[in-house]
Amino acid sequence: MLIMSLGGRRKKKRSIGKNKYELGRSNDYVIRYGSSDVKRGYFKLIKKFFVHPDFNPSFLFNDFGAIALANDLEFDKKTQPAKLPDGNATETAAELQKMSETRTVCNAYGWGISTARSYNFLQVVSLHLTKADTCRTILAKRSLGIMDEDVQLCTLEEWEKKDACQGDSGGPLSCNGVIWGIVSWGEGCARPGNPAVFARVDVARRWLEEDVYHRSLDRSTQHDFSIYSPKNITILILNVCFILFLTDYLSK
Repeated sequence: MLIMSLGGRRKKKRSIGKNKYELGRSNDYVIRYGSSDVKRGYFKLIKKFFVHPDFNPSFLFNDFGAIALANDLEFDKKTQPAKLPDGNATETAAELQKMSETRTVCNAYGWGISTARSYNFLQVVSLHLTKADTCRTILAKRSLGIMDEDVQLCTLEEWEKKDACQGDSGGPLSCNGVIWGIVSWGEGCARPGNPAVFARVDVARRWLEEDVYHRSLDRSTQHDFSIYSPKNITILILNVCFILFLTDYLSK
């Protein structure tokens, strides 16, 4: 089971109406895993794509989808599970608020652009969480966009030139060893004072638990899905290069 950022995954929009988007066919793609080198690792075929029903391509609210693999991954020393936020909506929202108020330092991972070049090896950058009110105020004042704290979180570097960038979309934001965010969007890259916006993984997890896990894998119905082993659900966070940072959800 995979979870990805739809903002980095969708095709260019056509003139097919407001808030429309298009995804490629699942059998046109593979995923790569098991290496921090973009040219190494192993491949897996994709069986099916899923889209959050409330995904908004204009504002990138609920910016996550899901992918089912054609067969299971093999865990080894280079493919290991990571931890996702645990708790109900109230509990995870309170924990995120506390971390944002104390400006917790988190790590964003990806193979995206840095200093006008891209890398073959996985890169990491440390970023500070910021409060939702601060993020919304800055975005509105600079006419950069809007964010919804119910489904998004923000980081902010007021002075330093560091950030996630193009090619990092869908990559993980790890805070205190837990994956809290998926790289979603921002205005430019590494511009001091401009927030970076991430999709909230705790929200994505609940969508998987309450909706996606109960669907069929039949390709004929794009929004049907079921899980063979609900006690060991693998979630992969996908970036635009289809290189994966592996996480794992063990249902309690």
